[in-house]
Amino acid sequence: MPGSLAWTLEGTLMIACNCDYGCPCNVNGRPTTGKCEGGWTWHVESGRYASTPLDGLSFSIFAD
Repeated sequence: MPGSLAWTLEGTLMIACNCDYGCPCNVNGRPTTGKCEGGWTWHVESGRYASTPLDGLSFSIFAD
């Protein structure tokens, strides 16, 4: 698509939450316990956003 910026990411994702194994929340399902509490951390081994390198970047999100 002309004018759009491309993302490329390769790395490791770690997830922990209060759902049963296989967390239905990660595939647009309802939380096992009725309320999702969890955290997701990504470590980018190699990647880029347009001309900006993202190698070595780690970022997280925690939700309640």
